[in-house]
Amino acid sequence: MKALSPFVLLSAALSSLAAASACTLVTDAGRFQNSDVAAVPNADYDQLNFLVKGMTSHVNERFEFRVVDANNFIQMRGVYETMGGLDTASTVVPAAIPHVGGPYHLDFYADHNSSGTYDAPPTDHAWRVEPLVDTRPVRTDNTGADGIVDVFYPHDYSFTDILSRPTGPGGAAVQDPPKDTGANATIKLTGMGAYIGKMVEVRVRDAASLHTVGLYRVTSASKDAFDMTVMGIIDGGENYFVDVYIDANGNKLYDAPVAGAGGSTTDRGFRIPRPSDANGLTLDFDPAQFPDQSFAVGAP
Repeated sequence: MKALSPFVLLSAALSSLAAASACTLVTDAGRFQNSDVAAVPNADYDQLNFLVKGMTSHVNERFEFRVVDANNFIQMRGVYETMGGLDTASTVVPAAIPHVGGPYHLDFYADHNSSGTYDAPPTDHAWRVEPLVDTRPVRTDNTGADGIVDVFYPHDYSFTDILSRPTGPGGAAVQDPPKDTGANATIKLTGMGAYIGKMVEVRVRDAASLHTVGLYRVTSASKDAFDMTVMGIIDGGENYFVDVYIDANGNKLYDAPVAGAGGSTTDRGFRIPRPSDANGLTLDFDPAQFPDQSFAVGAP
């Protein structure tokens, strides 16, 4: 098990947000300096800004990360179908880490043998960051921390079996796989031919709290129809928002969607309300069927 000290959290320089910019490079290691990835205030959750770099041996592999609570339940799960040929990837997950149920840790792995499932290191490469805490300075109005947890992780070979339960400094890890909190979310995308080669990301958020419970990213869409499934994140009988982002102009920047812009000059953003049932959540998504394509989903 790894202590926090070997990890490199974003420096104080990243804590000072720069002046607002119109767009954010979605794969740039410095993008968390931009104010458009600042957290939307949420009294009950912190935003996760997560960046990995130097992942040269994993660029074409599935990558998964999980926010896990003190009772070993997964409270948020994110998936990259692959890293899309890039050795650096950054992700903004709004309202990812609850203020109760901690301390939390972040588990993540690359499917190094391409088996489709997690295999303990060194077969797959897996890491743990603990605890997840907001280390930024307090707000200028002294109302408290800014609600952002920064994790910046350069690739290394000090692996953790993320099926083990952390026991604290000096304690022996115990085999105790983290537990899902519910059923699966599946987004069935069709009519995506216009966006071949473009990045597509889906966030699933609890409609009442706006807690992000799931994220799935396709760095470069390769076909007209494909599915995105995030496992174990859905409670039955609840209401969710499915937020869909498409880098429609393909410039690898987050350009806030603009109502009525059309064509390929702007990105696309959608928010689709969806109830769940005992089987989870399923959504059939064809962008042509949703005329409002200008929802500001926020930087991916």
